[in-house]
Amino acid sequence: MFITMKSRVLSGSALLAAVAIALGVTIAPVHSDDDTNGETTKRIGTYDPEMVFQQYHGLQELIALSQRLEGEAQQAQMEGNQQRLQELQMEMQEGQMRIINQFHQDVQRVMPELADRHELDIVAVEVIYASNEYGDPEDISQQLAERLAEDAPETDEIPPAEDPFAPGPQ
Repeated sequence: MFITMKSRVLSGSALLAAVAIALGVTIAPVHSDDDTNGETTKRIGTYDPEMVFQQYHGLQELIALSQRLEGEAQQAQMEGNQQRLQELQMEMQEGQMRIINQFHQDVQRVMPELADRHELDIVAVEVIYASNEYGDPEDISQQLAERLAEDAPETDEIPPAEDPFAPGPQ
């Protein structure tokens, strides 16, 4: 059960991160360049959330969580403890969502800085069409990954998730 979970974690996390980010288009400060006709050219930036997430420090946290839970799940499976297996699955899902939400927040936090540095008017995950008033999109995926890496915590440890089934203080 948990053997395939590691591969599902990686692909599921990347997909969830992409979906979470795709739900919002980040609009950056307005920058424009005058071209020879006196018209302004707006600049669009793009990034690949899956590529950025593959380099995100939280992915290592997610892998560590998966490895820890995998060991516990194997023990629970040998004991036939279905309730504990369900608890571990829930903990894994909560961990995935926590890390993906943090990734989304981190991207939103650093995006205005990157957009300003690259003089971008709009940053989106994907541009399907842009009129002539926009220049060619600039991919800032690598710069985003590098910027997020600058803020990575010094340790790869993550705090243990709270056990929702643990008895309260007495």
